[in-house]
Amino acid sequence: MSSQFLSQERELIKTKIAEMETEEKQCRTAISKQETLVSQTRDELLNITEIKKRFINYRSDYPFSDWQSHREQLTSLIDRIKCKKDGLEIMFAMIPFSEYFPWTDTG
Repeated sequence: MSSQFLSQERELIKTKIAEMETEEKQCRTAISKQETLVSQTRDELLNITEIKKRFINYRSDYPFSDWQSHREQLTSLIDRIKCKKDGLEIMFAMIPFSEYFPWTDTG
């Protein structure tokens, strides 16, 4: 098949193949960097059990802190709280999902 092409055409084909191989290497490098980043991020995430332990131990760990210190600590634990008609939805910091806490009926 290569004998059917002129030398100029063969050079153009070789050039295109080289460009595509270079692009493939760049894509593979970019994918590898993203996979590394995802892996590092997963390693940095806290699991829900650890977050719950921090909340349970919070008051005993910081019994005499001032309001600003409490606010900073809670901000590091909670990203967002949504108050809904039938409960609270809490988006914890460092975990990729929220947890829902229904209101309890005390009466």
